[in-house]
Amino acid sequence: MQYVVTEMGPGMGWTPDNLAASLRSPLAAIGVEVVRETGMIEGGLRGSMPTPEAYKAKFDEVGRVVRRVIKAGPPGGYKFP
Repeated sequence: MQYVVTEMGPGMGWTPDNLAASLRSPLAAIGVEVVRETGMIEGGLRGSMPTPEAYKAKFDEVGRVVRRVIKAGPPGGYKFP
């Protein structure tokens, strides 16, 4: 399974490159590869699982990891204007 990071990042100081780099290790721990793609395609989780329930469980687990990483902030921090 892959998590795709595109140009449509979360903002708040995150670039697509630093988001992808920050997600690689925590998502690898749950068996998900981070792929950085250029362009404005839709990002997110792609891949197949044996059942819809297994896909949803993995999707939810990935969502928790992504939210935790984004909440922690980008490398170097973010300064609100």
